[in-house]
Amino acid sequence: MKKLLLIGLLTQNLLIANSPTDKTKAITWTTPTKSICEKSGGVAKYGGCKSNFDNASKICSISGGRLPKIEELEKIITDCGGILTHNFNTFSTKNEHNKKYQSCYQKRGFIYYLYWSSDTVKESFAMMAYFRYGASWESPLRADGSYIRCVVE
Repeated sequence: MKKLLLIGLLTQNLLIANSPTDKTKAITWTTPTKSICEKSGGVAKYGGCKSNFDNASKICSISGGRLPKIEELEKIITDCGGILTHNFNTFSTKNEHNKKYQSCYQKRGFIYYLYWSSDTVKESFAMMAYFRYGASWESPLRADGSYIRCVVE
């Protein structure tokens, strides 16, 4: 009887883990091409695309994707062994000096700088991630340029 119960629980867990709502599924990332970036108001720089917040969603849409949620960017930080902080003024330099962390997010196609997420706070704030320091926070600088990576679904 115990064996049947255990098998039933294992089967149920396998079905849940492979369901369409499974939040652990791998994300496919893309970087907008130089052509799409520049034609849509962005600037191609350091092999990436830098844009203001308002153009970022449009650039991802044309690239066949969407801007990531802040949680998706934060997951890169933590999966790479970074220490995540949510306050720009108190971030730790431990991530900056962690060679394994720095190498990991760069191998995944990100550079050390700021990246837009699709999340907004209040009317004029947007959430962003800063990979160099492993930080995420809300920024009032929606008109400034930050980098874009897109999630392809």
